[in-house]
Amino acid sequence: MAYEAQAIIQSIIAEKTSRATQKIKITPSYVYPFVLLRRADFVKAAGGAEITLSRDDNLQEITASGDREAVGRVIESIRSCAAFYEGDLTSVKISLPKRQHRLFDSASLDQIVQKSKCSVVVPPPEDPSEDVHVWGRAANLGLGLQAVMERANSQHTHSIPIRTVPRHILTHVHQSGYGKTFSNAHPSVDIHFPSSSSGVSNVDFIGERAAVEAAHKELTAYLALLENATRAVQVDYIIHNILRAKAGKQLKGYHESKNILVYFPPETEAESSIILVYDPQSTKAGTDKQAALTEIEAEILALVGTLGQIKTETIGVERKWHSILRGKNNSTLNAIIGEGRALAIDVGGSGQEDIVVIRGSPTDVDRATKDVLRIVEEATNDAIASGYVTEFQIPQQFVARIVGTAGSGIQKYREQLDVKIDIEDLRDSGEQVVGKKKKATPSNMSLLKVTGRKQNAEEAKKRILAQVEKMADETIEVLKIPRQYHSIIIGQQGKYIQRLQDKYGGAKIHEIMSETGAHIDVGDKDRQKDKEDGSTIAVTIKGTKKAVAAAKSAVLAIAAAVDDETTVVLHIEPKFHRTIIGGGGVGLRNLLARVGAPSDPKEQVGLVRFPQNGDEVTLRGERSLVKKIQAELERVVAGLRERVVLGVAIPAQQHRMLIGHGGQPLMELEKRTGAEVQFPGSRSYNQVAPAENAAELQDADPKDVVKVVGPRSACEKAIGELLESVSRAPNREKKESNKDRAAPGHTVTIQVPFKHYHLLQPSGNLARDLRSLGVHFSQQGKPKRDGVAEGRIDDEVESDNHGVEWKLVKYGADAGD
Repeated sequence: MAYEAQAIIQSIIAEKTSRATQKIKITPSYVYPFVLLRRADFVKAAGGAEITLSRDDNLQEITASGDREAVGRVIESIRSCAAFYEGDLTSVKISLPKRQHRLFDSASLDQIVQKSKCSVVVPPPEDPSEDVHVWGRAANLGLGLQAVMERANSQHTHSIPIRTVPRHILTHVHQSGYGKTFSNAHPSVDIHFPSSSSGVSNVDFIGERAAVEAAHKELTAYLALLENATRAVQVDYIIHNILRAKAGKQLKGYHESKNILVYFPPETEAESSIILVYDPQSTKAGTDKQAALTEIEAEILALVGTLGQIKTETIGVERKWHSILRGKNNSTLNAIIGEGRALAIDVGGSGQEDIVVIRGSPTDVDRATKDVLRIVEEATNDAIASGYVTEFQIPQQFVARIVGTAGSGIQKYREQLDVKIDIEDLRDSGEQVVGKKKKATPSNMSLLKVTGRKQNAEEAKKRILAQVEKMADETIEVLKIPRQYHSIIIGQQGKYIQRLQDKYGGAKIHEIMSETGAHIDVGDKDRQKDKEDGSTIAVTIKGTKKAVAAAKSAVLAIAAAVDDETTVVLHIEPKFHRTIIGGGGVGLRNLLARVGAPSDPKEQVGLVRFPQNGDEVTLRGERSLVKKIQAELERVVAGLRERVVLGVAIPAQQHRMLIGHGGQPLMELEKRTGAEVQFPGSRSYNQVAPAENAAELQDADPKDVVKVVGPRSACEKAIGELLESVSRAPNREKKESNKDRAAPGHTVTIQVPFKHYHLLQPSGNLARDLRSLGVHFSQQGKPKRDGVAEGRIDDEVESDNHGVEWKLVKYGADAGD
């Protein structure tokens, strides 16, 4: 049993340690929308491992959870993507009234990114700036500005400034529920009341002009009633809870007796002002607002005087213990303070000194003082146990990567092992540590000091040294890829970068990195130098020597393939484009398959590009392949230009015979003649143009007219074979069936159950089979049942109740009194 328990525990530990969760905050903010668009690349960077990605738009963070190694690769991929966009984007600003900023919610910002490939950064409401920044590549900024202006002018906007004590008015609007009631009364208007603590005093309206003006008029009248109807009473925020607990009923009664509403500030604001508001909508509202406010202010201050004195205690506590005293999200402080107590604890004082200030009732202050001293004592004792220190040196060149971006590497060790890592550059001191002695010798080393519990500190040292050993085997190689073929240069990026990034959506680079373990950056870190050097673009490869060699080979292979690329432009009439592409691209994929193009859809992207307007079809790729595609396209287009549509009348009952089992005879005929045959009722029949000999078939039943499409000679050949097949068709089936039929003109009426009526639809398979046997029938309208005019989803159906009789009764009808 003990061994089984041990195995279970070890398996749980293995599972937990093999999984990880990491967050990465995307900065600057204008990069965030572009990074979100590359989610598929991040998933691919996981290499097929289980991974979950989530986003927090408010914090602009992306969280990756799953296999530990995969999470690391994904986070690195996200970081690399953000760095790329940070250097690749530029911006333009436009000034818009603050009220129009409300139009740019998260949904509209996403639409602008999708539409214009530009992100929009709008300052928060409390920021007085009216500047809106549009970020994107230079070629897209025009579309971005256009999208912003379209959104800004999409709805009427208006604002009302609250000029008199806006904090008092907004406190009343929010705490009384008036803001929500007012918004509900105007559902067609989007109304934004700022928070009382935001410093913003404008109420914004968005909607149709008439609706906005009506809401504006009503709110203006309401605000006029609140003029000289508010007052702030200063009462130490520490005793707000006690005041509400001991005099809550009396405070609420002020509304009934004096028409005064009393509002306390949120506890989180540590605000001492209690707001009094003379209710403007009460039936008891009079004209002597100030007298009522003065009377209630005096009563509240009198109540405060009965609550006793406030004691202040200042304790000396070193700043290094402040974070422990606060706890995560102030959890430790909240536990010390408790609920409903008149107590406030200020850790560090206003100047972040080595003190803790406690204020409140004498009893609560004495208790909290003991708790604070106890927590500090426990932390001190724990620090002694966690005070093990180990020191070692690593080459200075690896320090930056150990530290990580914004200290992320050090933070990882701190979170996982609860250790503190200090780094000293020995070049600054000119000393080299040997054992416990220091010698004054030049050094290119850095000293790392790891503090924590012994086991944890030694594990951190082991991991860092292993990381350094791996980095020591790494190398960096910069490939200078020529910039040429300027006709397909994208911005400042040449065709190799187009091949590596645009063609594959960045996936090719990630694929190479995933397969080799190397890291690849495209473009010089010195962006200005990269822009000035128009002849080459830098591709930097980092990793172990083996990984770099493999990645270099892959990149150069792509470059070599690009060197063999060519571009050909064909002029093809737009009317043929949809036919060549086919539904869902099937036609184009089949064409590429016929010439031996790669079957991978990613490899096919860019081989053939049809314009949105015009007749220029662009082929780009390997010379030999482009030549084959060109020849096949020219052959297909030549056939389309010669294509005609001819009709032939063939009795409908013969169509099934001509199509044959599984359509095989028809396909063989089409292959043999080079023409396409469309029978009435087929999916594509009505998409084919009318037959050019339609005048000759005007007397024929439309159900008999078969369309034949292709070159004229092919169509004529196919029609000849169709007619010959009909003339040679055996009539044995017809004769045998005639023996069993009633005399000509004989009519039989058959009752068809209502539930099977849909099987006799004229276009259904059963109806066609009956007609092919010479059976003709007519429907005298849809069958009806008594009291039912037409079929509905709630129609009653016949069912077997298995002898059980059901009766509907009112719930509780049989219950006793």
